[in-house]
Amino acid sequence: MHSAVYRVYYEDTDAFGIMYHARHIAFAERARADAMRDAGGSVSTLAAEHGLGFVVRRLSVAYRASLKLDDAVRVTTALRHLRGASCALEQVLWRDDIQAAVLAVDLACVTLGDARPARIPPRWCGVLETLRDVDQA
Repeated sequence: MHSAVYRVYYEDTDAFGIMYHARHIAFAERARADAMRDAGGSVSTLAAEHGLGFVVRRLSVAYRASLKLDDAVRVTTALRHLRGASCALEQVLWRDDIQAAVLAVDLACVTLGDARPARIPPRWCGVLETLRDVDQA
């Protein structure tokens, strides 16, 4: 599992100082890229070496608590399933010990030229495996 902390800025909030719902997805996207990079496999390297990238196939968000201006938000990213050309992740946005949002994200590996499904290269399977939650192993 990977963990990263981001701050809620004014640009992330609505008129009431509450984090806008779509920004939760942006924070999760940033955390996924950071998780891959920290595990030794940046998405830019995947594109450069193999002409492949990950796209979101399916995404669901359960909003559980508000995040507000200047909150420190910890985003955890954990691998749930890994298949030949896809993977499923769970991402949780935390404020202290409170789950603010839980995202279920299915990613597909595709060729950059024509967006056709492609097998995830072995090195990136290893990178993704480092994100597996020890409780799920």
